[in-house]
Amino acid sequence: MSELEPEKTSSSSRIESTAFLLAQIAILSSLVAFLKILTIPMPIPLGSIDASSILIFAIAILYGPSFATPVICIGQFVGLLYLTALLGFPAVFIPGIVAVRGAEAFIVGKLRNKNGNSGKWEIFAMVIGVLWETGAFVLADTYLFGPGFGVIVAFTIIDAIWIIPAIGVIAALRRIFEAKYFDDYFGFAGDEQLKKKLLYPSLAAIIISWILIILAPLAGILL
Repeated sequence: MSELEPEKTSSSSRIESTAFLLAQIAILSSLVAFLKILTIPMPIPLGSIDASSILIFAIAILYGPSFATPVICIGQFVGLLYLTALLGFPAVFIPGIVAVRGAEAFIVGKLRNKNGNSGKWEIFAMVIGVLWETGAFVLADTYLFGPGFGVIVAFTIIDAIWIIPAIGVIAALRRIFEAKYFDDYFGFAGDEQLKKKLLYPSLAAIIISWILIILAPLAGILL
């Protein structure tokens, strides 16, 4: 009987760990969706901006790509789904936001450097994230709506303003938890199961979203 006890303990530990991980995903993706819904109207040609980029940067830097990518994909999807239903945005915006901002979270998380001068690398990662977001939106919207719309969307570069508050959020959370990287702190850094269960499906969703964007004008159903 005693030989079975370690196995039960190990199984119970895995269940608790998985439940805790899913709880974090649910909470953080809800926060991302909430900030996405709080879209801030801006003068033309800016259209609107939202503060969810703060969480994209903070979660990607603190948790890394395996955790951040699914959180951002889910949060952005839910937030824009609500806005589409409420404000009548074109439905193609939904795969568009997953394709661009989900990939942005992956890029920022991948580019963070845990070794050496990580502070500079983290800022560099966030800058690259904004450049990716801007370029990807310009490319997608030019393809979908024409070059004029693509030029307007180029003003997405204004999202770089969210880097400064993101740095403050990251610093505050590190001080509260007394940990530099949360994937290390919560014990799932380098977890291959996490990649298989969360990251890989999220990357598949990003790829499928790009395919939907490409097919949208041909199908004429997402516009």
